[in-house]
Amino acid sequence: MKSITHKMLVSFGLTAFASILLVGVVVFARITENISRQTTHLTAEMTAQMNASLNLPHQTFEVMLREEIQRDARELCMSSIVMNHVESGRIKALGSELHHIATALGLDYAVLINLDGRILTSFPSPIDDLVVEQYLSDWEFAKYVLGLLNMDSQTPSDVLYTLTFLSPSILNALRINDQDTPEKGTLSIVAAGFIKNDFDELLGIGIVGHVLNRHKQHLQNVHTIGGYASVIYLDTTAIAQAGFDEILGEEHDLSLLQISPEIQAAVYQASDKVNQMLTFAGNRYLTSCSTLQSFSQTKIGMFCVGLPESRIIQAQNTIRSTSMAMRKNVQTWIIGIGGASILIFLLLSWRIAIKMVTPLKQLALLTQQFTAGDLRQKALVTSRDEIGQLAAAFNIMLAQMGHIIERVRSVASNVVAGTERLNARSQQMAEGATEQAASAEEVSSSMEQMAANFLQNAKNAHQTEKIAVQAARDAQESSQIVAQTVTAIQAISQKISIVNDIARQTKLLSLNAKIEAARAQEYGQGFNVVASEVRALAEWSQNASEEINQLANSNIAIAEKAKEHLAKLVQAIEQTTLLIQEISLASNEQQIGTEHINKAIHLLNQVIQQNTSTAIDVAGTATELSNQAKELSETIAFFKITESL
Repeated sequence: MKSITHKMLVSFGLTAFASILLVGVVVFARITENISRQTTHLTAEMTAQMNASLNLPHQTFEVMLREEIQRDARELCMSSIVMNHVESGRIKALGSELHHIATALGLDYAVLINLDGRILTSFPSPIDDLVVEQYLSDWEFAKYVLGLLNMDSQTPSDVLYTLTFLSPSILNALRINDQDTPEKGTLSIVAAGFIKNDFDELLGIGIVGHVLNRHKQHLQNVHTIGGYASVIYLDTTAIAQAGFDEILGEEHDLSLLQISPEIQAAVYQASDKVNQMLTFAGNRYLTSCSTLQSFSQTKIGMFCVGLPESRIIQAQNTIRSTSMAMRKNVQTWIIGIGGASILIFLLLSWRIAIKMVTPLKQLALLTQQFTAGDLRQKALVTSRDEIGQLAAAFNIMLAQMGHIIERVRSVASNVVAGTERLNARSQQMAEGATEQAASAEEVSSSMEQMAANFLQNAKNAHQTEKIAVQAARDAQESSQIVAQTVTAIQAISQKISIVNDIARQTKLLSLNAKIEAARAQEYGQGFNVVASEVRALAEWSQNASEEINQLANSNIAIAEKAKEHLAKLVQAIEQTTLLIQEISLASNEQQIGTEHINKAIHLLNQVIQQNTSTAIDVAGTATELSNQAKELSETIAFFKITESL
């Protein structure tokens, strides 16, 4: 019989080989497909980017031409010396200054015109005024500029510029025709600026220009900065180039760059730049061509920018070779990684199988010992994986089983001893319950006697309460009578005060009568005797009223004290009444409580009797439980556990 280790190695090995082979094939196919797709995408994107990059120099070339010619026109027209000479009419000095400024700016030609449209002076040499003036009258840009002189409105503050065609006759008139100029003429970038004095009054116009077949600096900048070859066409004839020196040779024959009328027509008819492959002197170029337009939007030439096809093919070949190298590297890496992965997978499988089988064998042996009742062995935990967790759980199970068995043994022993004690206690409980029943009977009879006493006390308290209430009422009536007596004595005292006042008035009258009798002399002696008697009677009445008043005041004080004592007596009687009522209520409650206690004692007597019968039943049950606990101890003795447990 093959072991688990052999089976796992074979299964894992075949699974690993098939999985890695399948993954390798799929990964290689996907990577190859992605590389091919990326190669195609990069090639197309590179071609698109090259086409897009060929469109950038057009705007750059136009911006460089415009900024340069506008800067030169501003330098000339804003010169204070030129303005002073034009305003003062010093033509000779003006010509000298124009020659100086134009030479410094690198202009090919320059013309200064007054407000009448007449030429003041020119550069590089005196010109044929009639020919130039005729040209200016036919040139749309010049007609527009000269027309501004006759307008009342404000002249433009900025410089006007445009591309223009210069015929051989105007080239001769401007004295700028040489052997490098094509026979049918050339193209020029021209700008017109306005000459004004310090009061912003218009004095004249300055026209400056660069001939493009001479002025090649901007074409050279496009070639130097971006690596593009560029050429300017007048119709189908090349008049200036940069970057084509290798195919033109030492003679720089521009006829090698000539294009067909069909190509010119296609560019002229297009609304935007035209990207196409052109062949110059047997060399193919990816080009982008746009039209050059005059002030009146007339298409007078073309500007083309190109890259050699060899550079494009070289870049494409570089991408393809890089993709092929990437495929080979991927294939090599997949084969190497696949072989190493299979070997590593087999080693890991063997290692895993050994680590899995060894603990399982140990657990199988421990399980056999467990079935035999031996719980003293433990499984070795050598890892933290599922096998290690299984071994740890097995050890925990053995330990818990040992604890449970030990506790069952202890509990069984305790149950045996407890049941024996329970049996003895049950007998004692039955005897005690019998004694408690007899005591409860005695307590019940005593409580009945107490209830009768409490009932008699309640009746006596109720009768005493009635007497106290009646005494309180009598005392209250006595207090009211004393108060009435005090009021009457106070009224008598007030009346006596009136009598006292009458005696005093009588005394005064007797004094007045005596005075009048003294005045009457012998005629008033009898009246004097009467006045003396009246005065004596008034004094006696006053003394008597004062004594009565003192006696009344003394009686009022005595009555007030009696009233206070009666009030205190009423309050004491009322408090006594309240206490007697509380005693009566407490006696009633005690009587009710005694009846409840008597009923409870009867119930307790019944419970005690029930407990007696229950104690007898518990004693029998304890004997049966003791027998079962002994049987459980004999059963648990089958298991063998360590002493530490």
